[in-house]
Amino acid sequence: MVVRTNSYERSLEPIQVYRTLEHQMVHQGRTFITDVDYGSVGSAISNVLIRTNVTTVHLRKVISYNSGGTLILKIFENPTLTSDGTGLPVRCANRHPEEITTNRAFAYSGAVASANGILIATNYNFGKSDSGDLQNDGVPEYILAPNSNYMVSVEHSGATGTVALSVAWYEWDH
Repeated sequence: MVVRTNSYERSLEPIQVYRTLEHQMVHQGRTFITDVDYGSVGSAISNVLIRTNVTTVHLRKVISYNSGGTLILKIFENPTLTSDGTGLPVRCANRHPEEITTNRAFAYSGAVASANGILIATNYNFGKSDSGDLQNDGVPEYILAPNSNYMVSVEHSGATGTVALSVAWYEWDH
């Protein structure tokens, strides 16, 4: 417990210390991040696959950077995949070795789908050297179903631009 002195009354009163759940997940080594840097692109579509396991995955952020053209991010649930793509490195946000847990959700770039599945989110970024964030739609996070596939579709068109994507989630069974 944290205590402070009330100088007027000369008494001790406890200070409430609040930590958000997201903050706790970082400290417990349960928050994970992966990035994809597409470099300079014209018109292109690429997909990032998120594959959950038995743990509940809380998708916190899908952030894009786009320096030109139009970028559209869409998240689809349960796409019909013909290829998973290439595994992406996933980093734990807590860098203390004794607190890092092993991620149970995995990410892949270049996934190929014959059918997109159910659209659950869309975000537009119109290339003003700007970042777009799926949380701009007012939803703080998406709870992803266990043992499922989610595909982030990255569609770029128009003027050539530098495009990058970052995906962050935490894993917590509650």
